[in-house]
Amino acid sequence: MYQLRQQLNQVSAERISHELKRMLSHETREHSFRLLIQTGLLPEVLPELYQHEHRDADEAGLQIIRQSLHHLKSDRFEPALALILRSLRQPGSGRNTTEAIESVCRRLKLSNEETDSVRWLVESLSVLNDIRSRPLHVRKPLLAHPHIELLLQMSLAIAATEHHPAANVEFCRNYMSTLHADALCPPPLVDGQDLKNLNVPQGPAFRILLSTIRDEQLDEILTTRTAALERLRELVNARPVG
Repeated sequence: MYQLRQQLNQVSAERISHELKRMLSHETREHSFRLLIQTGLLPEVLPELYQHEHRDADEAGLQIIRQSLHHLKSDRFEPALALILRSLRQPGSGRNTTEAIESVCRRLKLSNEETDSVRWLVESLSVLNDIRSRPLHVRKPLLAHPHIELLLQMSLAIAATEHHPAANVEFCRNYMSTLHADALCPPPLVDGQDLKNLNVPQGPAFRILLSTIRDEQLDEILTTRTAALERLRELVNARPVG
């Protein structure tokens, strides 16, 4: 297998992706990842992991990945792939981590939904890491996201790897347990029709005004539709003419 490893490029990206997803969604994912390293297949499957300047940094990073995969409890491949790609960089390309992740996912022929999931998990880790200091309009959408449980499982795996308490996960679980089902994502108090009624032309202003009202609703500044409409009229009247 080691001698033939470079012939893997003759296999379609779809087939490689299918097998990789099977490995990463199984509880033996850490063992599979270790075998990819030992057989020399990992640089063929995920060459982006080997673009660091120093080889020692690669080995240390791979060890951290192995440990985090060992601690991950999930039957989905997305959090495992996110753990692998979360510190990815493409030196000299000017790409940030998000762009690098999207590049890997496109090369592996992942679906748009799968790519979005992996990207969201990586991007959301930084929000989760200081979740207690985030405003409600940032905290609530994160906790209401359909993949929040995958994110919490990732965070638990990272905490176990780094040997520290998963305080952010505990905070999130406690916080969600105190809220009613629709408190994290309540129905919007205003919509586009309300803007049309105020003669606001469609365009960027629509998104900005609705986003402002929504943030203040999630921050619990606005709690009724009457208050939201009054605030909306105030914002519309304060807009620069033209």
